[in-house]
Amino acid sequence: RDFESYYSAGATWNAGGDPYTVFLDAKSAKQLANDLTGKLSGIGAEIGIKNNILTVIAPIADTPAAAAGLKTGDLIAKINNEDTSGMSVETAVSKIRGDAGTKVTLKLVRSGTPDPFDVTITRADITVPSVKSSLKNGNVAYITITRFGPDTAELVGQAATSLKAQGA
Repeated sequence: RDFESYYSAGATWNAGGDPYTVFLDAKSAKQLANDLTGKLSGIGAEIGIKNNILTVIAPIADTPAAAAGLKTGDLIAKINNEDTSGMSVETAVSKIRGDAGTKVTLKLVRSGTPDPFDVTITRADITVPSVKSSLKNGNVAYITITRFGPDTAELVGQAATSLKAQGA
C-alpha cells in the first residue's frame, strides 16, 4: 500500500522494520504532541487497567475529576452509559476526553459503597506539569518527573536551583 492510503485511513504502521517506530495520522500526532506538553482537555484523571477492569489510578489535583470526588481505586463500569468491559485504556481515554465545557458521565464502583453510582463531570482544559518538587525533612530535595516533554530538562534545573536556595 502507498503512504496516502495509510494516511487517509488514519492507520498506524511499523516503519522500516523498527517495532518502536510508527506512523501517526494527523489526529494521533496532535494528541501525542499535546500529551508531551501536558495540555489536554478532559477530566484530569490517570486511568489504567487493574485486574482486567478499567480503574482510576489517580485523580490529578485541582482538576474536574478531583472536584467531582473521583478516588484512587474507583472502578469505571460505564462511560456515557457504554459498558467498559474489555475496553482498552486508549479507547476509554478517547471517550473520556473531549472539548472543554462538555460533560461525560462515569458509572463508578467504589469499595465500601454498596451500589454503583453515576458521576457527571464537565471537561476542562488541563495542563499537567512535567516536574513537581518539594523539600522533605527540611533539607532533602525531592523532584518528580511526571512525563518527559520539551520543557522537562529546564524545569528540573529550575526546581533544583530553587530547592538548593531553600537549603537542600
